[in-house]
Amino acid sequence: MAALDLERAIGFNGGADSPLHALGDGGTGYAHASGACVVLSDLADPSRQHFLRGHSEDVSCLAVSSSGRYAASGQNGGEPDVLVWDLSTQTLVYRLQALSSREHDHGVQLVCFSDDERFLLTVGVKKDGKMVAWDLVSGCIVASALAGKNNAAATCACWGGRKKDVKRRDTMQLQLATGGEGFLKYWTLDPAGGSLSSEEATTAVSRHVTALAFSHEREYLYAGSSSGDFVTILRLLVAGGDGSCTVWQGDGRVARA
Repeated sequence: MAALDLERAIGFNGGADSPLHALGDGGTGYAHASGACVVLSDLADPSRQHFLRGHSEDVSCLAVSSSGRYAASGQNGGEPDVLVWDLSTQTLVYRLQALSSREHDHGVQLVCFSDDERFLLTVGVKKDGKMVAWDLVSGCIVASALAGKNNAAATCACWGGRKKDVKRRDTMQLQLATGGEGFLKYWTLDPAGGSLSSEEATTAVSRHVTALAFSHEREYLYAGSSSGDFVTILRLLVAGGDGSCTVWQGDGRVARA
């Protein structure tokens, strides 16, 4: 019996995380998750589609890099793969597989590119709970950690560019954030040291954080919630092991006690 070729896809995986993206090239192209494929479509010509195949299960999450050149897609199930695509050539760049205990075992809930497209963040489903930062030059893991808090899973994440030092100069470390039911975490990725460290933000009321974004100048973190409101993180208090307390403010000022 001859195999059937997929000619056209209508609709998308509505239950996936961020299943629809404009390609950001100023044109009419967009990418969306449909079944186990990532579909490249064109608003100007609905019949024009290209299918990126490689998943063994339905696509559970999708992200497109800031330039629109790359896409990343994840899936659920045991030992799930994360696929990184070059959209300019419509080819597979990396198949990021679960080959060790540092990677995802039960499913991938969301994927997120760093602003410079150098790193990819993948976050597992609640049963998995892991967060992994990948180097997209080598395809290797940079660092991993538990993304959520207690039994709460991270349901959103974002990158915030390079961290600044006390003199407001860019460092080699990167900042990012994760949020979920009743928690919001601010993370620092140290690519050279291969570490992910976090500080938990404390707000006046508990919220289920559903959306995150850093300000353009990378000084503020905005968090939207399922309640329909949002908070702005202006200060971060860090208690040091030497007995000191440091207050970081969004305007770059630092006070120590």
